[in-house]
Amino acid sequence: MAHADLAPTGCDAFDRGRALLAEGREDDALDAFDLAVLETPDPRIRGAAAAALARLLLEQGRHREARVWAQAVRRDVVGSALADVLEASALVQAGDSTAALALLTTVDPGSPVGDGFTEIPAALIRLIRGHALYVLGRFQEATDEVVAAFGADPFLPDVWAAFAALCAETDFDPGPVVATIPEDRVTEVLGWLDHAPADGIDRIAEALWARFPGQRSLLAFASAFAPYLELSRTLEWSARLRESGADDHCPLLTVAAATAAPPLDRARAGVVAWATFGDERAVPYIEAAAADIPEADLGPIVHEVLLAAPQLAPAFVVAAATTGPRCVALAVAAYREGAVEESLALLARGLGAIDPDAPDDAALIAQLIPADVAEAFAVEADARDAGEVADFLRAVAATAAGD
Repeated sequence: MAHADLAPTGCDAFDRGRALLAEGREDDALDAFDLAVLETPDPRIRGAAAAALARLLLEQGRHREARVWAQAVRRDVVGSALADVLEASALVQAGDSTAALALLTTVDPGSPVGDGFTEIPAALIRLIRGHALYVLGRFQEATDEVVAAFGADPFLPDVWAAFAALCAETDFDPGPVVATIPEDRVTEVLGWLDHAPADGIDRIAEALWARFPGQRSLLAFASAFAPYLELSRTLEWSARLRESGADDHCPLLTVAAATAAPPLDRARAGVVAWATFGDERAVPYIEAAAADIPEADLGPIVHEVLLAAPQLAPAFVVAAATTGPRCVALAVAAYREGAVEESLALLARGLGAIDPDAPDDAALIAQLIPADVAEAFAVEADARDAGEVADFLRAVAATAAGD
């Protein structure tokens, strides 16, 4: 959605918001436009500020707030087609495509809408309508709208970002649209997708790869979006980058090294990188992630490590066994995998760090050890003349079974 020039309007907050937006400082611009709505007595500027807020919130996927501001536009600017389009966009994001289409019935699909500050091109209006139609199962109408959107102007940044959202949220085939992109404009189009949903980018990029396999700018862009995909897709792009010699930009390693990512995702990405490519750089990332994985997730990830990279299992378990409860959770996982001796060693270490006479600790153990495993551990404890441990484990088994 384009913006007109930055000539002063008489509302300092609104003008500041437009200047901040031009600098790419979107969060600061949101605050300025919010202030402009409160400060200006001019309904035209107040409506324009509300429209700017709605547009920015839509770009962030905050459709509930965006819809409120779109309705505010309509209160200040009666009969505003811009308000209808903004609210329809919010409704599409919210999954209410029927209501979105109802709002768009009076909007001319062949003409842009705007207020002199926020302008929405006709192509984007068609794409919004096409998205709603596709969700409602009206596939041919949707295809006609999307084709018409790109036929009017195939190289509008906002249209490509919206197209990526369509591809992320539906199974719309991006192939026919991608087929219109000449190779010398691939880099430009990819730049417009920078903030789009990763799943939508992936589907468009895959169609581009089918046309231009090995394209360097596409591979470079993949290193940025592939870490945010489902693991199998991250692996696919990692393989392509490695085949091109770009091992240092492997998306799997990016995920494994990302301390802000969920530890289970980090560990899985590292294991896949090690198991698939033999990349030793993944090992310290796996071990670092292991220490942060919640107790409830240790069983599944131990199973995955044993399947994909059994050589890493001992180091993984050592790295994960940082507390008494974690040792107990790992003991259960090891027992489930048939590693009885290892599970007993972990159990002993875990129980040694927990006060069995403390009610809270006993309750925690009951949560971590299922009744059948607790009884199996008790039998093993009896066989080793550890009667007190066996009694404690049977009490745990009774608690876990709800007795």
